[in-house]
Amino acid sequence: GTETPTPPPTQKPPPEAPVVENKPVEPPPPPPARKLAAIFDGEAGAEISVNGKKVGRTPDARLANLELGKTYQFTAKLAGYKPYAGQFLAKGDADELTISFDLIKEEKRPVETVVKPPPPPSNPTPPKSKATGMLACSTKPAGAEILVDGKKTGRQTPVTLGSPLVLPVGKRKISFKLNGKTTKPQVVLISENKMEKLVNVAIE
Repeated sequence: GTETPTPPPTQKPPPEAPVVENKPVEPPPPPPARKLAAIFDGEAGAEISVNGKKVGRTPDARLANLELGKTYQFTAKLAGYKPYAGQFLAKGDADELTISFDLIKEEKRPVETVVKPPPPPSNPTPPKSKATGMLACSTKPAGAEILVDGKKTGRQTPVTLGSPLVLPVGKRKISFKLNGKTTKPQVVLISENKMEKLVNVAIE
């Protein structure tokens, strides 16, 4: 018996690695991320927005679950102050990150009060005043208050022809008062531009 020579063992080609198309190598899962929260420290009542989202007003504004290593943009707004814009990086060993900011008071721009020059007096035509006449009067004794239609004129006797009382035309009741005594009213008809006279009215 001739021995059949054992054929050399066929080399099996190594199994081909399956072709992965552009699949990134997955990194090992990160350790559970620490929860990092940002709290904001600044003027009370400022409205805080982070990346465009409102997170509240100081001192209660707080943003939890920050991504470590990420930079956040934030703004703080408060009436009467200039808006503040800043950014912060989520990092640190503590659980909370305090973001401090200082708001600058807005300078109140002086409101330009344009002082308008007063309008030129448009010579108002006086209402057609009723025509007036004049009255000169004297009393015995002198120094009596002169009342016209029961109203004080502020003048005392004697009233001379040179500076008479100017009264509206028509019937006027003229009386004189001195030392608590008032004379009976005398009716005088005042005519336009005419002088009437009451002379030496006795005050008894």
